[in-house]
Amino acid sequence: LLFSEDAMRDTLLYLRLALYLRPDFPPAQLMMANLQEYALDYEGAIKTYETIDKDTVFYERGLIRSALNYEMLKQTDQAERILKIAMAKSPTASEPYVTLGDIMRAKKDFHKSVQAYTKAIELSGTPKEEDWRLYYARGTCYERAGNWKLAEEEMKKALELSPAQADVPNSLAYSWL
Repeated sequence: LLFSEDAMRDTLLYLRLALYLRPDFPPAQLMMANLQEYALDYEGAIKTYETIDKDTVFYERGLIRSALNYEMLKQTDQAERILKIAMAKSPTASEPYVTLGDIMRAKKDFHKSVQAYTKAIELSGTPKEEDWRLYYARGTCYERAGNWKLAEEEMKKALELSPAQADVPNSLAYSWL
């Protein structure tokens, strides 16, 4: 409710009040940064994320979002640096690798993207239905890099994991044609 169009001004007031009363309240810090992102204030959002205590469960989420904000500011090197901090903080978490893969894929650095998705897949363990996205993303990177054989294998794995995803058979059929 606090993020509806009509409540934005009220939300900002409530968050400022909450953070005035308790400056180190991570849920409010995250919400404030999200609101700043919504307003396209990426630098402000990064500064807010930086205030989140490193010992809270919210810290890693703040790192991921900070990296995405740096990417919006066209500071890919800084985004990578932040993601490496997240990787070191939670070495078994796949989300920093997925985020790095997404950023590198958007930058058309398919080699780095494949490396990141591969690590995310390794950390995910036994493939689950929701992992179709990782195989699909890695497959599109292989395809764009000109390695159709690996791309096709990845697409087939994505399709096996989640046959209902329309993007996967569409990409496969288009590529076969």
